[in-house]
Amino acid sequence: EYIIVRVSINPDGKIIDCLTVFEAETDGLGDACADESFYGQFDGKTAENYTEIDAISGATMTTDGYKMAIERAFAALKILNGGEE
Repeated sequence: EYIIVRVSINPDGKIIDCLTVFEAETDGLGDACADESFYGQFDGKTAENYTEIDAISGATMTTDGYKMAIERAFAALKILNGGEE
């Protein structure tokens, strides 16, 4: 099971869009990642506070997968801005 997440970050380092593009998660649990009530929580978050969201109850791996995708997006932004990862 896996998810594909699209993360958009503005030049100020804030998430402006976070969306589940594809998910093959457990029905009734992890598939909640495709609901805006979940992924919308990330809007406006930064590298410092994107983990401060309400997790999907019973779907720790899905929530962690989302956080990993966002972490990778912030790492890519850092590299693009001339920093090292």
